[in-house]
Amino acid sequence: VGSAMMESDKPIYEFGEFRLDVGEKQLQRSSGEVITIPPKAFELLVILVENPQHLLEKSELMDKVWADSFVEEGNLKIHVHTLRKVLNENGVEYIETIPRRGYRFNAQVRDLRDGELLVEKITESRLVIEQTRSGPEAGSRRRAAIAAVSTVLVLATGALFYFGVIRPR
Repeated sequence: VGSAMMESDKPIYEFGEFRLDVGEKQLQRSSGEVITIPPKAFELLVILVENPQHLLEKSELMDKVWADSFVEEGNLKIHVHTLRKVLNENGVEYIETIPRRGYRFNAQVRDLRDGELLVEKITESRLVIEQTRSGPEAGSRRRAAIAAVSTVLVLATGALFYFGVIRPR
């Protein structure tokens, strides 16, 4: 079984103005803007999104996100804070703290694998800013370029005249 096939089985969740693509490990806004978050914060977000409206105990989250290592609870708080900064830009609080217990993800979450047609248009825009020079410096550069081209033309004409007319005699 190829990894491409396994990746297609990974869910894509949608909540609020966000889309969470677990297979691509990508969080993006509905506008298409990709939001960069640290890998552990992404893992934490996936766990929260997969359990909407449910209290997730701190110890449970720590065990799932940092399964093979010992870390302090402060790391969990830091990553929750990071996620809140990213997600709460429009005043919507997706992650609720349950004091001394854990966290709850408060959003309607849709799994886009559940038979919904997903059509996405990806566009790329490029803005080119060209700086134009004006003033005395631009004029002197223009004159220097014209002088260089004129010199090359005079030399080429002289060489043609020499090799075409004078030398054959």
